[in-house]
Amino acid sequence: MLQNCAHKTVILACLSWCFTTAILAQGFTPQEENGNVLAVVIGISDYQDAAIDDLRFAHRDALAFADFLFSPEGGGLGPDQVRLLLDEEATLASIQSALAWQLKGASAGARVILYFAGHGDVETGEQNTQGYLLAHDTPKNNYNLLALGIGYLNQHLAALSARGASTVVISDACHAGTLAGNDNDGRIITATQLARRQQNEIKILSCQPYELAKEGTRWGEGRGAFSYYLIEALRGTADTDKNREIDLYELERFLQDRVRGATERSQHPEVVGGRKSIPFFRVDADAAALSQSRNRQRLTKSFLETTLETASRSVQRDYVRFGRALQRGRLLYPEGKSAFAYFERLRTDTSLAPIRYLLEEKMTVALLDSVQQAIRAYLNTDANELMQRERLDEKYRIFPEYLERAAGIFGEQDPRYRSTVAKKHYFRGLVLRLEGERSQRPDSLYQLALREQLAALELEDQAAYLFNELGLLHLRTRNNEAASQAFARAMTIAPTWALPYNNIASLYKSISPKDYYEYIKAQYETAIALKPDFATAYMNYGNFLVANLQQAEAEPYLRKALSLGPDYVDAYYNLGITIYPQKTQEAIGLFREALRRNPAYRDAHLGLGLAQDHLGLQDSAFQHYRTAILAGVSYPHAFGRLRELGTQLGRQQEVMETLESSLHHNAYRVEAFVHLGLLDTLSPHWQRTLSTEHPGLPERADMAKLIGYGFFNQGNPALAERAFQLAITWQEDAPQYYVDLTGFYTVRKEYREALRTMKKCYQKARKQEVLETYCKNFREGGLYAPLRETSDFQKITKKYCGAFSSP
Repeated sequence: MLQNCAHKTVILACLSWCFTTAILAQGFTPQEENGNVLAVVIGISDYQDAAIDDLRFAHRDALAFADFLFSPEGGGLGPDQVRLLLDEEATLASIQSALAWQLKGASAGARVILYFAGHGDVETGEQNTQGYLLAHDTPKNNYNLLALGIGYLNQHLAALSARGASTVVISDACHAGTLAGNDNDGRIITATQLARRQQNEIKILSCQPYELAKEGTRWGEGRGAFSYYLIEALRGTADTDKNREIDLYELERFLQDRVRGATERSQHPEVVGGRKSIPFFRVDADAAALSQSRNRQRLTKSFLETTLETASRSVQRDYVRFGRALQRGRLLYPEGKSAFAYFERLRTDTSLAPIRYLLEEKMTVALLDSVQQAIRAYLNTDANELMQRERLDEKYRIFPEYLERAAGIFGEQDPRYRSTVAKKHYFRGLVLRLEGERSQRPDSLYQLALREQLAALELEDQAAYLFNELGLLHLRTRNNEAASQAFARAMTIAPTWALPYNNIASLYKSISPKDYYEYIKAQYETAIALKPDFATAYMNYGNFLVANLQQAEAEPYLRKALSLGPDYVDAYYNLGITIYPQKTQEAIGLFREALRRNPAYRDAHLGLGLAQDHLGLQDSAFQHYRTAILAGVSYPHAFGRLRELGTQLGRQQEVMETLESSLHHNAYRVEAFVHLGLLDTLSPHWQRTLSTEHPGLPERADMAKLIGYGFFNQGNPALAERAFQLAITWQEDAPQYYVDLTGFYTVRKEYREALRTMKKCYQKARKQEVLETYCKNFREGGLYAPLRETSDFQKITKKYCGAFSSP
């Protein structure tokens, strides 16, 4: 049996590049008569994220170690003393829950085993960056909050030590593979951190930080070399002096000799900490051979059934309903029949006290696992997940409730509390931002969202996806510098995550696509290189190239976006617009497919109007232009062609009704007023409509000014002059409206009217005490250069502006 090590924490760890596993083997009997033995055994070969290389036998190593603990040789532990998590069972929530179970049950004198076989990594080589042990559902990057941090593990070990428990940690991983931190020595950094002593622990490392742990079929028909020889050692083979005790020297020497020899001198286990003469494990010569593998699920179920047998019939029924609701994903709703409703009833029943923690574990793991899946899909830029966010799927409103209930179950002192609350703030902020994007007045929602994200960062300031969300919020609120800093921070923390590269490219595209052309291209190309199936990046890059008149270069990117995201409706429209009019029939097919997938997709009607107009299908084009405008499309050409086609087809009344309806829904559509006026240039109908839709004179004057420019650009100076004059009529004392009319007359070379209007502008400006500003405008503005050549300009300017120096 394991000897008393003076309350030392015994940690057996294999560092290299996967991570460290913890173990407390057979013969590890409690230090005190009333002590307990608690083991958490984790083995992950199958990782959910396809970008993380799977291992071959990590799960078999963990299972073999658990079997050893169950056997007489290993101490004959019962199912209530061992938590075995293999592959898909080993989610982050399940691992953290198992550690919490272990800490909760550890008392003075307890022996604690922590065994972890799987991957370990660090994304960035930044100083003081912590390493992570990757759970089954950890994404390929963005490890913070989504993988088990070495800091979290060290806190767990310190808490166990503070309770007087003796802990054994075994690491049997350190395998080769493709991970986010490969370019930054991620496995070496993680392994080195795992090797550092924290308290009085003993660590057994399966290899050196710069080495790789070997696994293969020659060891136990599929095992890791270190794990295989570790169990051989604890069975007694390492007891070289035959005193039925294995000390640390014997254990280390046996492992080094056997593993080094079996791996052609490429792997060297190491024991760190403790005196080499300390008896570590006691060999029971009378123990039976290693027991056959036991089915953990059957054992755990048997333990639960034993407890449930003493419960009432109604409690038993509630437990069955609880499990059924968990299985169906009915975690909080419907109220009264959800898993949480049954859980609340079960955990208050005194007859279930022995399994209360198991109930809490099942509930919290289910709540947290569902949230982790959504985050993992988003970080992996999953097209379906991105579309669900765009649509503000109802699950995002429920996630904060999931996280709040989970945090409430395990309380503020639990090490999971901070990260859970941080995620709650993150999802609250996300929902507020998405709601803001659907609101006509989003600013207040964006500010509330910003407050939530800052609260999340107060709790966890090393999560890349929190900074990415912060960048999106700053982008929405036009704080470009802050957005750039946030995206850059996300890129630094998670350098292999494609999304912030895409987002920072979009940011600079909105600032100045001309000035940052090469930088924007580089960021989109980096995003695509990091994530070759990133449909959104292909589409955004293609759109950017189209906007910069690079249609030929853009087309393959848009086609790739469509092939990767067949449900991404924007891709159909964007590709159709790109190939129109050269491939009009194909474009029509793309627009129709967009409408088939989303009948409310208004831009597809615009595309169909353009394409069918090009083919001379006037009636069809007219109908699609009309539908697009009524749906809210603001493309100026659509208004012009609707009016022109309506005139040709004799459907002016429909045009008028369409434009009026459009204005009724959005009274700021200048193009609608312009073409309402051009529909019948002799009718004052557009003026009456303007007065109706904009009863406030200042707002009406501003609209009239913009409409005047619209009439001018459409080649109707008479209506333009009328609109500029109406603006002055409605705001007679405001000098700025006289500026517009003066400019109009100047361009028209009607200098006498221009000078007369300019004089009135000076008079109004003097009354408003802003004369100097307007003097400078007319003296320096390039538009007024022809006007300054006239003698009357000099006379008028001298009279009103003589007190102000000339340029």
